[in-house]
Order: sequence, then C-alpha cells, then structure tokens
Amino acid sequence: MGVWTNWTGNRIYFALNATNFVLDASRSVPESDRLLFDLFTTAFNENASRGQLSVNQSGLASWSALFSGVVALTNASTDAELTAANPVTRFNPWIIDPVGTDGTNSSLFKIVDGINRERNRVIGTDAAGQPVFAYPGRTFRHTGDILAVPALTTNSPFLNRSTATQLQKGINDAVYEWLPQQVMSLLQIGEPRFVVYSYGQTLRPAPASIVTGGPFQGMCTNYQVTAEVATRAVVRVEGGPTGTAPTRPRVVIENFNLLPPD
Repeated sequence: MGVWTNWTGNRIYFALNATNFVLDASRSVPESDRLLFDLFTTAFNENASRGQLSVNQSGLASWSALFSGVVALTNASTDAELTAANPVTRFNPWIIDPVGTDGTNSSLFKIVDGINRERNRVIGTDAAGQPVFAYPGRTFRHTGDILAVPALTTNSPFLNRSTATQLQKGINDAVYEWLPQQVMSLLQIGEPRFVVYSYGQTLRPAPASIVTGGPFQGMCTNYQVTAEVATRAVVRVEGGPTGTAPTRPRVVIENFNLLPPD
C-alpha cells in the first residue's frame, strides 16, 4: 500500500473513529479495476470474439501466435537526454518476434514465463503445510487477472530499466500500459477445451470363421468389417472443485462432426 500511496501522491488520512485513521489511498483498491474486463468488451458481436486466447493458456506456441508482430514500445532516451536542461523523452517501436531460435533468452519467452509464474504464485501454506495459491486451482478467474503479471507492465522486457534515471524520467504510465492495451481485446477467461476423436466399426463373423466342434465350439475366429465411422468432437469443461463457489464439472459439446471417409 505504501507503493500505491507514492504512485497516487494521495497521503490523506481520514478517521474511522476517534482512535483509528486510514489512508485514503487504501480505499481506492486499484486491483478491483481488473474486474471491469468481465463487463466490457471491444467485440461488437459474438463472431468478433471468436479465436480469443484464454488467459489460462500455458503453451508457449499459443502465446507466441498472439504476441508475434505486436508493436511494443521501448524507452530510447539516454540518461543525459533525460537530465538535460530541456529533457528529451523518446520511445521507439519494437516489433515482437516469435519465440524462434532465441528460446529462453527471447523477450516473448520471458513474458510467457511471467504469466505462468503469476498464475502459479504461492502466497503461503495451509494448516496441513500445503501451498496456498494466489489463484485457487492455479487458474485466473478473471480476464483482467493477467494484468497482475509484472512482465506485461512494470517489468516489461522491452523497457530499459537499467538506471534510476530511466525509471524516474524515461518511462511513463502510457508506456507501462502499452502492451496490455494492444492485446487485451484478444484475450478471454476461457474454459478448458478438448478435442476428442473416436473411431468405430460394425462387424460380423467372416465366412467359415465359426468353430463347429471341440471345446471351443461356437467361438468366432475372424470378423468382417461391414461399416466404419469416425467422429470429431470439441468439448469444454465448465465448473470444477476449486474456487470460492466450487461446482460439479459439466462437459458441454461445442461441436460434433462425422469425418469423411479419407
């Protein structure tokens, strides 16, 4: 709260009663603003929201597809320019590359690693000594929860944070918020989805395949295929045993197709 008080510059106290005083900044609870993403959207119809990535996606390839080609900003002024009599503040565009050959050294890998770290963040232990996670079930409950990831804002790998001068004079709120501003409309809370393929046959005894004598009389030794079918289904899982109001998981079929005979 001390950090938020410094950011806002709001150091006003007000009295709860004759002996208890509270910082006004503590009542602004800025983290609650993240819930607004559950209420508002830039999608003007349902079709416009198709293809959004779940904030609970952990795969590097999926995040690479989302961020690749997005324009980030980097602070480009030197310390001398920032401390001159007439300060110069410059920001340059930075096109985000796919993960590619840079692997764990890439800026994009650091962002994805930061997202997964935040979702799996431990805040303590319970009475049994088991870890207590910041997000029950290690799952973001709101789209805006992803804004808690430092690598997307204050610790963005695209920012020069090497000196106190850069931190104090070279970066502003607009640059800190630039990356989420570019991608939030591409994200959703999402439920787990699974693709299920199934294959079936109908059979009948092949000619001369029935044993007619001995201890195995009547046993079929071979079958003839009379029909085949293959299907593809996309299902999602709603609910679950975690969270503040756990429910029984329910499987919903989103799409079901008979596959052609290829």
